[in-house]
Amino acid sequence: MLYCSDVSGCAIFWKRNLKAVIKTLPTNSNRLCAMRICNDNFNVLLINVYMPCESDDASYFYFSVQLSVIQSLAEQNSDCQCIIAGDFNVDFNRSWSHTELLNVFCSNNDLCPVDRHAKNKVDYTYPFVYNLISLRHALYR
Repeated sequence: MLYCSDVSGCAIFWKRNLKAVIKTLPTNSNRLCAMRICNDNFNVLLINVYMPCESDDASYFYFSVQLSVIQSLAEQNSDCQCIIAGDFNVDFNRSWSHTELLNVFCSNNDLCPVDRHAKNKVDYTYPFVYNLISLRHALYR
């Protein structure tokens, strides 16, 4: 099965025979898609993102709006474990404004980037020609 946002290229795939109740959630954003996956053993909120690149004040505002939408979804589904994955368009090793926003968001919401997990061995997902840049990340709580 497939659920995707209208424009950005976000999508969530799952097996058709998954033994769970799956509910897609409205996000009112073309950069996010979200769903609840629940059964007797677990409740998971899964959010896939394609965040705006850091370019100007408008992108900073739009990045923060998307984080607000994510926070609202998490609050509305507080009975779920929360997994947020996708392209955040940040590099946690840089000191840029979007990175700072995401770090504060993670701290305020008790979320941890997977690349900071002790068992993680890869700090990037997209090898650039001249260096390695973190473009895609997952957050978990």
